Amino acid sequence: MNWTWANLISPFETYSIISPGGSGNVAYTASLDDRQIYQFTTRAGARHIFDKFDMQYNLGWGHGRTNAYDFSTSFFMGNRFEFLLNFDKGTHYPIIDIGRLSTDKGLSPFQMSYQGWASNDRGDQVDRSFHINNDFTANIDFDVPYKKASFKFGASAIMGFSEGMSEKFVLVDESRGNKRLVDFDMHLQREFNIFDRPHQTYQIPYIVDVHKLKDRSRTNRHIFVMDPFIWAESAETSYFDANEFTYAAYGMGRLNISRFRLLGGLRVENTHTRYLGRAGRINSVGRFAGAVDTLSTNSYVNFFPNAQVVFSLGNFTQIRTAYSRSIGRPSLDQLSPYVLWNYNTRRIRQGNPYLRPMLSNNLDLQFEHYFMNVGQFTVGIFYKAMKDFIYQYTERFGADGIDGDATFALWHRTTVLNGQEATVYGLEISWQQNLDFLVGFLRNVGVYANYSYAYSEADVNRPGETVRLIGQRPHVINGGIDYTQGSFSGQISYAWGAPSVAAYGDLDFVPTLYGDSRRVYVDNYRAAANDLSMTVRYRLTSSFRLWAAASNILNQRSVNFSYDKDVYPNTLTLSGRTISVGLQYTY
Repeated sequence: MNWTWANLISPFETYSIISPGGSGNVAYTASLDDRQIYQFTTRAGARHIFDKFDMQYNLGWGHGRTNAYDFSTSFFMGNRFEFLLNFDKGTHYPIIDIGRLSTDKGLSPFQMSYQGWASNDRGDQVDRSFHINNDFTANIDFDVPYKKASFKFGASAIMGFSEGMSEKFVLVDESRGNKRLVDFDMHLQREFNIFDRPHQTYQIPYIVDVHKLKDRSRTNRHIFVMDPFIWAESAETSYFDANEFTYAAYGMGRLNISRFRLLGGLRVENTHTRYLGRAGRINSVGRFAGAVDTLSTNSYVNFFPNAQVVFSLGNFTQIRTAYSRSIGRPSLDQLSPYVLWNYNTRRIRQGNPYLRPMLSNNLDLQFEHYFMNVGQFTVGIFYKAMKDFIYQYTERFGADGIDGDATFALWHRTTVLNGQEATVYGLEISWQQNLDFLVGFLRNVGVYANYSYAYSEADVNRPGETVRLIGQRPHVINGGIDYTQGSFSGQISYAWGAPSVAAYGDLDFVPTLYGDSRRVYVDNYRAAANDLSMTVRYRLTSSFRLWAAASNILNQRSVNFSYDKDVYPNTLTLSGRTISVGLQYTY
């Protein structure tokens, strides 16, 4: 169930912003996503050992294709009404206060609003939704030993080609009589609730059987009428054709002096991107009004130095210090020149072909101890100084519009930008060991555990305020057990991560909380997440291996919230368990 757009007005209250009085409605959407993913990878190479140096080279090709069938049906209340949703912590359940109704008959039952497809399934007389990737790689490396030192150098190339589009079909039921939510087959369930908070939420005892709903829609396809404008908008604006080529060369050296091992090197990368996208327009009455091709190119060169000093305290213990520089490239989606001008909502959505890659200068200090029976214990601290990190940004134009064009006065634009500066620092502790000192089958057991803490600060042009980096979870815990016996091997692992920032709030919407003079940015967060997964493998022959994997075994829910989870939850996603099986061939 989805509450239509809402504003936070106090720590415990939210209201609709569809109109100044808070007019809106309540909707329920049932959806079913089907993905067909194909991946092929091949790699070939050789290594030659000469008298004074070694040479190794490889060529590779990877192909990936994703086809999709996405089905959804929305039901909504026929009334548009004012409402105030109150979920004060002192109440057992949230309270919805209904204000002035648009009719005198009270609240209507849920009615079918639309059905939507995005598909390549021609059996349903709809077209395609696809994404194709082809990546070609090549590298050559030389290793020249010399007494207590060695020198390595080489070059590589990565050429990526990506193409895709997605067509959306929104169908309206034109048959006689409105279809109600209760007219469809439904599942009884006792666990699901809107806000995922026991004793303080809306319980939903019944949910639509989406598989039967989809079958009904296929059988009765003749009663639906397609909205041509939504189809045209998706088909005309979603197509893209992108290339990214990265060429690199490197050189590095290693020198052993008594208890010290010194390593240093430099890598140079040259990246070129080309992106063909679409620029579309929606007119003032909300109809798609056409699109044209738009092309962008980008090119940049980066240098990546690296230096390490390793001091040996004994045969199994050492201290490592390191400096390095790393890169975070913008995705092809972020670099897209795609633009959609919506004259109806006065909003612009667009990519940013002028994004710079994020660069990070990294310092690490680490203590390492290795066990004789295979394993290690490490503890370290780290510091990262970043610039040009990438984030999504929504701005509101002033009375002058864009570049003095008052046509776009007070419009909003959502795009991706480079941030100013960010820092991350913290510590990490890790333990891994095979328990072969035990007896019986326990000798084949291995265990590992890892904990990391990270504190981050980022500058996103908020006056006098810094924020956490998007996706940076301050606490992360991992642990697992693996077992190997003959041809069989298996692993069970668990991971937990603290809440993280998912998206920064709109600078144009900075409310003042009730009873508090502070203005707050309504950033979006991902709640704490955990995952239990398992993998098993069995070697049939020297070339063939059978494997199976399962993830999200605990069937955990993904929750997003704004400002505070107990104050303003907004999204709850049930992704379900995932099980994969396969046969691996190695030549």
